[in-house]
Amino acid sequence: MKKSNKTNIPLTERPSLSVEQTAELYNIGKQRIKRWIKNNPSYDWYFINGRAFYIWREKFDIFIKQFRDMDEIGA
Repeated sequence: MKKSNKTNIPLTERPSLSVEQTAELYNIGKQRIKRWIKNNPSYDWYFINGRAFYIWREKFDIFIKQFRDMDEIGA
């Protein structure tokens, strides 16, 4: 049996996250994140790999902080 070389890296330390992981980490709905991506294709905090969207965690931190600072997260 082959051992897996994967390590369990905490979500807060990963450079990129799936939409599901981002939703879990930031307590935001998956559909809201997907809607932000769909309605704003120029955002630089995500990338596409095949058919899946991934989020650059550090860039998303900056993006989400803008909303939380203004207290307008209900978009």
